[in-house]
Amino acid sequence: MFHFDFTFPSILILLIFLYFFLSEPRLPVRKNRLFFLLVLVELLVLLFDILSSNADMNYQDLPIWLTAVLNMAYFVFFLARILLYFFYTLNILRRFPDVRSPAMLLYSSVFFLSELLVLSSFWTGAVFLIDQNGYHRGPFYNIIYVCFFFYLLLSFLFIFLERKKLSRRDQISIIGCNVILLCGYIVRMLMPQYLVLNVFYLMALLVIFISFENPAVYTTSYGSFSFPALREYLEERVEKGDFRVLGFALRNYSDAREIYGIKQMEQGIRLICSYIKKTYPSLPFFYLRSGCFALVGPEKMDVRKLADDISARFHRPWVADETELYLNAVFLQMSSTAGSLDADQVVESLALSLFDIGQRDVTGDGLLDLDLSTLLRHEIAVKRALDHAVETGSVDVFLQPIMDAQTGAVIGAEALARLRGDQGSLIFPNDFIGLAEKNGQIIRLGEQVLEKVCRFFSEHDRRQLQWVNVNLSPIQCMNPELRTRFVDILSRYRVPPPFIHLEITEASMIDYTVLTEQMNELRNRGFCFVLDDYGSGYSNLSRLQRLPFTGIKLDMEIVRAHCKDPNPVLPTLVRVFRERGLSITAEGIETDAVAEEMTAIGCDYLQGYLFSRPVPMDEFRQKYL
Repeated sequence: MFHFDFTFPSILILLIFLYFFLSEPRLPVRKNRLFFLLVLVELLVLLFDILSSNADMNYQDLPIWLTAVLNMAYFVFFLARILLYFFYTLNILRRFPDVRSPAMLLYSSVFFLSELLVLSSFWTGAVFLIDQNGYHRGPFYNIIYVCFFFYLLLSFLFIFLERKKLSRRDQISIIGCNVILLCGYIVRMLMPQYLVLNVFYLMALLVIFISFENPAVYTTSYGSFSFPALREYLEERVEKGDFRVLGFALRNYSDAREIYGIKQMEQGIRLICSYIKKTYPSLPFFYLRSGCFALVGPEKMDVRKLADDISARFHRPWVADETELYLNAVFLQMSSTAGSLDADQVVESLALSLFDIGQRDVTGDGLLDLDLSTLLRHEIAVKRALDHAVETGSVDVFLQPIMDAQTGAVIGAEALARLRGDQGSLIFPNDFIGLAEKNGQIIRLGEQVLEKVCRFFSEHDRRQLQWVNVNLSPIQCMNPELRTRFVDILSRYRVPPPFIHLEITEASMIDYTVLTEQMNELRNRGFCFVLDDYGSGYSNLSRLQRLPFTGIKLDMEIVRAHCKDPNPVLPTLVRVFRERGLSITAEGIETDAVAEEMTAIGCDYLQGYLFSRPVPMDEFRQKYL
């Protein structure tokens, strides 16, 4: 006697899955096609599970051939289901083989052998037998378990081998999915009379849907596909080497938002997306944010005509909330023949180029070719390294000693961020800080640097140093959670706030009101502040007098200029600052003569290559602690 308590609710839930999956825009990629097949096959398994089980229980009332066919259909889809889960796992791991490759034949061999035994059972009874006495297991019945455990073992093996390709979240999801399937088969082997295995498959589908198929990840509120969707779509197109991208960016998007207002521009973006989707329904359309769009098609796609047609539409206003938006766009194309780039490089180069041309004064409605120059490739590599460092917390922190000008002893240090490229080469702040500030990653990057500094000095004797300088960017200064986050980090590692001196450049002083509030709050928590690169920016002395700085760092250019052509200006400034109780640090000290001159005019501290370049933390510990 079979129990169907779990089966009918499972069918209803699967139908809901199918409805939402089909009602949302679907990215035409292998992963989505496999998921659709998984849901469809699961429905067929449930259907034939019910029909075959009922036929087995009422075999006296049915022809033998009908009962046999129903059981055969059930086993066929039962085996197909586990093969599809295996292929879905391979696709997530980016190991899906070419259909005509030997690997595909090898992977499918156990499945085809099992299916052959199932199909032959109608005559041979190899897996099951239907006769006048009803349903019987055949001598090769356990082939279904052999097939399952074979593909499950392969799945776990590939997950282990390719785990570094996935984020930790994706690793947990795909492992969890396969563990659920394993538990389901164990329950089925122990309680075959309960049709409960389908519930475990349903749970596995739920994990897949939430982790990899959630439409919210791949669609925008404007009805287009999103930036992550473009990356995933191009992964398959790049493999095939057959794609062409037409990208276009709204000229001076930031200025347009200020002129028309955020609400009107949001409606304008929605109108543009609606027009493109309606006019070119067969082409996947993506909105990349900040007024940048992309259409992707095959290599033979006539991008010139597309660009001309879309440009002609921009010659008319877009009407949003009874406001006429007069917008202009600039276009570029990228072909699969542009160079040997992977999908990430294609997406990053496209996004960087669109953002760039949208801000430049590009005249006319011409179609630009994406320039994959050495500079652009470097920018792509920097962005990838930045994304990796922020995501994994792998930013490197170097320390450069700060010397007492009178005694020559190491009295402090400055913490400096470094990134690692694909080949392990160092990427310096000038290459990535501006990008991190532009996309908002500077906040997480700055917190990583502070946390690594605090962890390092909580594990080693810091009594030889009076402080460590940590840089604070203008974007960090605008973050309302800055003080809370910094205090929490210091408390976690038991580092006293006065040990951390926050360096702020003159560029950070543009929004004076917000900066003043942040500095006063942090000063009340015990932090000290140093004005970095003095002489390279606004040098507003009246503001300096009202902000709670405890020190000034002279920019290396002003130091070099004074040493090359000495005059009373810099010594006078140093004297004024010292009279106000500010300590003075001279940067860019590279020779003994410069060190002596800066000491003579009254600088308290010296920093530069004469003493040491920035070095990794462990090397700093060996040398100075």
